[in-house]
Amino acid sequence: MSDETPRFGLGTYEAGDTEWDHTDTVEAVDEFAVGRGSIENRPDEGAYDDELYLATDQRVLWRWDAGDEDWQPATGLGTETDPLPGTAHLESLEATSVNDVVYVDPDGGYDELQSTLDEYGDDPVTVVIRPGVVDDVADNLVVPGNTWLRGSGMFGTTVLKFADDASGDLSNAGLVRIKEDNVVLSDLEVDGNRANVEDTGDEYGFFSSAANNIRIERVWTHHCPGYGFDPHATAGVQTSQLTIRDCISSDNGLDGFTLAGLKNATLENCVGVDNDRHGANLTDVEGEDITVSNCVLARNGGDGLTVQVGVDGVSITGTSINGNANNGIRLGSSTGPAENVTITGNVVRENGEYGANLSRASNVSITDNVFEENVTERGNAEISVQENVDPSGFVSAIGNQLVVGDASFGFDERGGTGPSIVLGNVVRGTYSTAIRSSHDDSEVAANLTS
Repeated sequence: MSDETPRFGLGTYEAGDTEWDHTDTVEAVDEFAVGRGSIENRPDEGAYDDELYLATDQRVLWRWDAGDEDWQPATGLGTETDPLPGTAHLESLEATSVNDVVYVDPDGGYDELQSTLDEYGDDPVTVVIRPGVVDDVADNLVVPGNTWLRGSGMFGTTVLKFADDASGDLSNAGLVRIKEDNVVLSDLEVDGNRANVEDTGDEYGFFSSAANNIRIERVWTHHCPGYGFDPHATAGVQTSQLTIRDCISSDNGLDGFTLAGLKNATLENCVGVDNDRHGANLTDVEGEDITVSNCVLARNGGDGLTVQVGVDGVSITGTSINGNANNGIRLGSSTGPAENVTITGNVVRENGEYGANLSRASNVSITDNVFEENVTERGNAEISVQENVDPSGFVSAIGNQLVVGDASFGFDERGGTGPSIVLGNVVRGTYSTAIRSSHDDSEVAANLTS
């Protein structure tokens, strides 16, 4: 052994009896291995240009710049409470770019945030808003394509809020507005400031317009005069490949979530509560292939979940729908039908009208759900197959638990609708007729009543 490497003190070896010299290997390990430890233990200077050191307490990877004789951030977002690495070099800047990650201080307000987004345009970038409140939003905050706009947390940590005088000043709908492809929005609270903002029709929390590949995660939108979330088609052009996950929409003047004219969209692990109209509204004729899974839709002033106006291809699974003023689930309306809908493994209970109101729907599968004591205010059945402009039909209800409270029927297929297959359901409670069918081709078999 002749020498030690400069970083880790690894021994280099000269050839011995075996004539095997692995000095090159040891030196390569010393140069390219990533050192790690606390920021306090980072060396004062690096041994090589581009040497890497992972500060584990910051979650930041540092790179030694031999030319500047300084450590530079290589990548990382910092800790949850301090997303910006805690160094004087970075804290002196209000907006710092680190490998296409830009940090913005909320104290700079709407103008600084929007100008930062505009500066990068549709170049790929992550814009991280530090903890704080941006409370002077008087126009749309427009997020360009290829951008991840990220806060530091959704419950009061990073807040975007309409200014008191925002009414009438909005150029278009939405506090946060997306109109280009490939955007991520996450870890934010959006406050519509409903008590101090006049409803002019544009005061929504989030709005997108015919944009593709959009992901929204961990965003709480509340107290907007209009919609909480409203991704939308424009002039017949769909918004496609959109995912809203782990989000909350509450206390808004219209729907919590409106998915209007979307294709291949997912609403997952979301909560829509205490909105004036529907918890979630899937609508517009362009809409197709939409999944709602593992959500909670409760205490809304209209329906828990509605599918209408020509939407085709919907899966509703694992969702709790309860305590809404009207229907738990409504399929179809006078303005258009719902087609090819699968309702599986949900709990629908104590809603004001029907558990499931098939108002104008076809090709509907209702399987392995619990419908319990709906019709607290109006209606007469846990599941009702009705006619609204066009009759509903081709319905299957299989393996459901129908617990009837104030309703007259567990399953009711009204005259002029159907056919339906009603098979293997359990109906119990204070009904007058467990299952009523009207179509000659309907099949009712193997249901249990008590």
